Amino acid sequence: MTDSVYKVVTLIGTSTESWEKAAKAAVDAASHSLRELRIAEVIKQENASLTGWDDHEIFSQRIRNYTGKEINLEVRRTLPGHISFKSLLEPKLHDYQTVEFRSTVAAGKKMDLLFEVIRLQGTSAKQNNVTLQEGKVAP
Repeated sequence: MTDSVYKVVTLIGTSTESWEKAAKAAVDAASHSLRELRIAEVIKQENASLTGWDDHEIFSQRIRNYTGKEINLEVRRTLPGHISFKSLLEPKLHDYQTVEFRSTVAAGKKMDLLFEVIRLQGTSAKQNNVTLQEGKVAP
């Protein structure tokens, strides 16, 4: 019996139809650069039917007041797409895609304005508008 040495490589294939076609596509692509490719094993199959997802982004706007009196500020952000806006800043809708919130910064102080934008993507996206949620956002 002769001893053999094998090199193990990881391949990742994708297909919108099946995991078999994804595996075949990965092996076919690898066969162009690897010689004597003989064995392929599917170890993991993940999320074969991903059609909708949510992107989460956390924003922090730091406002510093260097003056001797308090300042009142108003922030408006236009957010295109199907959005869920979460914050403790008491947000209001200026229009169907623009979020508005107000705050006051004391003299000589700073304030972090935290908010989370959840953008619905793929089949999760139903409308082109913003939904407001009140809740704590962790930085």
